[in-house]
Formats: sequence, C-alpha cells, structure tokens
Amino acid sequence: MKRFYEYYKDAPAKLRRSVAVLPWAHNLLLLSKIGSFEEAAYYAQKSAENG
Repeated sequence: MKRFYEYYKDAPAKLRRSVAVLPWAHNLLLLSKIGSFEEAAYYAQKSAENG
C-alpha cells in the first residue's frame, strides 16, 4: 500500500483513474514491472480495456 501511494501520489490524474479500476493484483504487477508513468498508463489502460 505504501509503495502504491508513493508511486502514484505525483502521477497524472488520468493514470490515477486508470489504475483505480484495476484489481489489486494487477496494480501489484504494474508496480513491480513499470519504469515510468507513461508505461504504467499504457499497461493500465490496456488491462482495463482487455480485462
């Protein structure tokens, strides 16, 4: 939870909305594999679109 907050507290609003709709397990995977906000936004959006 702390890592999630620390990473996304300064993220753009669009990214925060994208990760808000994902299950917790998806968010954990994103946090462990992403390097930038742009990369996180891309994968969060694609995960939400494709389930």
